[in-house]
Amino acid sequence: MPQPLQNPTDRLLSIDTFRGAVIFIMLFVNMVAMLGDLPIVGEWMGSAPVSIFRHASCSYDPPVWLADVDNDAEKCFWRGGKIVSINDNQCEIAIQPLTDSESVSTEVLPLAKLETPKPLRDGTPVIVKRNPATHELLRVQAKDNGCTICDWVAPFFVFIVGVCIPLSRKYRREQWLGHVGKRTLALLGLGFLDMSLGAGLSYWWGILQSIAIAYCVAALVVSFSGKTRFFLVLILGAIHLFMTQEFSWWTFVGNPDVPPFSINTLDGDLLRPLNAHCTPWAGLGYVLVAIIGTLVGDSFGTRDIHIILKRTLLATACPFIIMGTLLMFLQPMSKEEVTTSYAFFTAGVAAAILALFYLTIDVWKHKYWTRLFTVFGVNPLLAFILQPFLRMTFEKLGLLQLYHNHAGPEAIAWGLAWVMTVWIIVLFCNKKGWYWKV
Repeated sequence: MPQPLQNPTDRLLSIDTFRGAVIFIMLFVNMVAMLGDLPIVGEWMGSAPVSIFRHASCSYDPPVWLADVDNDAEKCFWRGGKIVSINDNQCEIAIQPLTDSESVSTEVLPLAKLETPKPLRDGTPVIVKRNPATHELLRVQAKDNGCTICDWVAPFFVFIVGVCIPLSRKYRREQWLGHVGKRTLALLGLGFLDMSLGAGLSYWWGILQSIAIAYCVAALVVSFSGKTRFFLVLILGAIHLFMTQEFSWWTFVGNPDVPPFSINTLDGDLLRPLNAHCTPWAGLGYVLVAIIGTLVGDSFGTRDIHIILKRTLLATACPFIIMGTLLMFLQPMSKEEVTTSYAFFTAGVAAAILALFYLTIDVWKHKYWTRLFTVFGVNPLLAFILQPFLRMTFEKLGLLQLYHNHAGPEAIAWGLAWVMTVWIIVLFCNKKGWYWKV
């Protein structure tokens, strides 16, 4: 339940600012990600052309990503597709037309040519890059390959949760394990509430549940030495990579041809709701991010500038950015599957950004801009849970369309307007002392 914030004076402002920036970006991309004609289009870490403000997986939906692509020649290269059959290490793919004058075509290619982080089955959507003049297949990949700024939100939030674990343990001492148990159960419960509000359905597993398990595991291993945790991350990362590539049930369970069980679909598949964000066991990717966060949290606990910068940048950010980038050639980055490459890369980027925040805010004392983010940063769960309530309220009042009926740069402006709407409400709650803590 909401309760006053305790001992705020001993906090590092850079941590609150980073956490608040993550919430700020989350609110923004959740509003604009499905609007049309968004700017800054590219192939982000292996994705098809898509705006950096969308999830990489949005590149599968041609009406969405084609609206972002200005170059007509570039549009001609990309198609949606679907796996027709897989036999004897060969894959038959149906390639969708872009215009009514075209027809569906099929291609057969070696299974090894598919760029995918997981085993694919008949009927699985893919993205095809084909030369429009020669019809040569240039690339065939899973629909969710890649990593945009939109895909940074979840791992960044898990990362900062991991950073705070050693600091909280140092503060709570003998009450630590009890606090971990209560917080894990509270996050699981909030996850069920959030999924029901946000989707209007009953789902068993969502992002908050994944964060809860990642938090719990990272909290249980934080007593290990830093070196032990570093090697534990490498071992668990290798296991997760292998399981994702070799076993389809690791990333998807249930019958894809049957609707998921929900309040409105009582005869639906009982396992399908486990895939709403990622399966509980595929959430091991978030466990990796949280444990990496504890390595950074150890250094922040020392309050020594040189130790913080050296461990955060040289011992964490650089190694994991490099490993994540190299692993991308073995296993594509994918938020949907929380792949090892994705977990390593985003955790490394998060560490680098946090180090930059620390240097700017806590060392050089440039704090004038932090208010924009710390309003969310000191009360992140309230901002997170408030979002679906506000959406439903605005929809009932007919105000949500004010934010939705836009495209291009105008969509960016209205997305920021939505964030500032939530910001003002959270600021009011902060001033009243209404902090949602678990």
